[in-house]
Amino acid sequence: MKWNTDSTLMVAITAFFLMAALAVYWHLLDFIAADGKVDEALIGSLVAYWLLSIIGIFLAFRGRQRWREILLLVGTVLVTLVGVELGLRMFNPPAAMPEFHGISSRTYHHLLPKNAEMNAGIFDGKRVIVRTNEDGLRSLYSREAFRAFKTRIALLGDSFTFGKCVRQEFAFPAVAERLLREQLGRNDVAVLNAGINSYSPLLEERLFSGIVIHYAPTHVILFLDATDIGDDMKYAAEIQGDGDQSQFNLAESSTEEMGFHTALGNVSSFQLEKIRRYLSYPFSVVRYALSNRGDARASVTRQAGYDYYDFAVKIDGVVEHNRFFIYRHPLASTRGYFLNTLAHINRIASKANDIGAMFILVVTPRFQHWNPNECPNNWEKNEYALSEPYQDEYFRFFDEAAPQLPYVVFNLLPAFRACEEFPLVLDDDPHWNERGHAFVARLLTAYLTDGRLVR
Repeated sequence: MKWNTDSTLMVAITAFFLMAALAVYWHLLDFIAADGKVDEALIGSLVAYWLLSIIGIFLAFRGRQRWREILLLVGTVLVTLVGVELGLRMFNPPAAMPEFHGISSRTYHHLLPKNAEMNAGIFDGKRVIVRTNEDGLRSLYSREAFRAFKTRIALLGDSFTFGKCVRQEFAFPAVAERLLREQLGRNDVAVLNAGINSYSPLLEERLFSGIVIHYAPTHVILFLDATDIGDDMKYAAEIQGDGDQSQFNLAESSTEEMGFHTALGNVSSFQLEKIRRYLSYPFSVVRYALSNRGDARASVTRQAGYDYYDFAVKIDGVVEHNRFFIYRHPLASTRGYFLNTLAHINRIASKANDIGAMFILVVTPRFQHWNPNECPNNWEKNEYALSEPYQDEYFRFFDEAAPQLPYVVFNLLPAFRACEEFPLVLDDDPHWNERGHAFVARLLTAYLTDGRLVR
C-alpha cells in the first residue's frame, strides 16, 4: 500500500487524538483542570477537533481534484437544510420554537422576551408553550386591549403566578378570568398575568411602576411565596445606586427574542450547544494552565453568569444557604426580613391606591404546609425538611400584620388544608399542577365575588 502525505498526516493525527483520549480516560490529565478533574467535555472536544483536522487535511490535499464532488455535496446539504427549515416553519412543531428563557435587565433584573413563543418542555405529559405580549408578560393582552375592559385585574407574583410547568390557558390567572366572567355574567373582565419566575416584592414593585401601571388596573393582587423573603434580601444586595437611578449590575439583554432565529436551529439547539462547549473547553483549560490566579479556577469550573442559588445569610449563629431559612428560625429572629418584604408590598399598595386601584395581598403555602405526601420526588428535597420547626411563622407574621394594613390579606393556608383534592402539585416539583391552579382560581374568584371586591 502506498502512503501519501495526507494519509500519513491522518494516521498521525488519529494516533495523537487517540492517545489524548486514553490519557483523559486514565485521568492522566487531571492536573491541568481547575477543579482537579478534567471535564468529560474534553472527550467531545478531542472528537470534534479530530474530525475537523481530518476534513482540513482532505480539503488541503485533495480538494482540487475532488472539487466537483465537494461542490455537489455542499449544494445537496444546503438544499436539504432549506427544505427542512421551510417544512418546520410550515408545521411549526414545539421543538422548532425557541427554548423558554429569560433575559437580563438593569432595571427589572430579569424579564421575558417580548412577543415570543417559546417551548418550555413537557410536564405531566403535556407540552407547555409560553406566549408573551409586548411587555414580555405571559398574557396575550396588549396595553391598549387590556385598558378597554371595565374590570382590569393585574396579578403580580413569581413562578406560581406565572404558571410554571402548566399550559398557559390552565394557569390560574387565565382560569380565574373565565370563572369571573361566568359568575358575574359579563365579559368586560380581564385578568393580566404579570407573574415572572423568581420574582419577589422588590422586583414586583419595579415591574408595577415601570410596566404594569400602564395597563391601568382596577385591582392589583400580589401573590406572595415563602421564597420571596430571601429573594428580596438577595436582590436588595445586588442593587447599585438609590431611588429611581438604582440599577442591577447586569449586562442588558435585548428584549427581542434571543437565541436561534431559525426553526432548524431551535430543533438542534441542544446539539449545537454541546458542539460549542466541546470546541471552547480546551481554551478554558489552557487559560487555567497558563495562569495561577484564583479567578482562573472559577472561570473554568463554572460558566460565567448569574447564579440565582448563590445565597447566604447568618441567623442565630447559623449560616443559611437557601431561601427557606425562615422555616428553621423563630419569628423573633426573622421578623426584620419579613418587615423588609412588607415594606415593598406596602409601596406597591400605595402606588396602586394612587391610580385608584384596589390592592389585595394573597399569602400562599407550599405543599408541606398542607400535605407532606405531595411531591414525593421533589427536586428541592435537600433544601428543607417536610416538617421544619418554624415553617408556619410565615403565615403568623402576615396574620398578625393584617389588622394594621390598609388593604386586605387573603391567607390561602386554611383552604389548602381543607381541600380533599390530590395531588395539587407536580410529582417532582413543588409548583402547582393544573388541578392546583384550578383550585386557586376558584378560591380567588369566590374571594372576589363573595366579598363584593369585584362588582
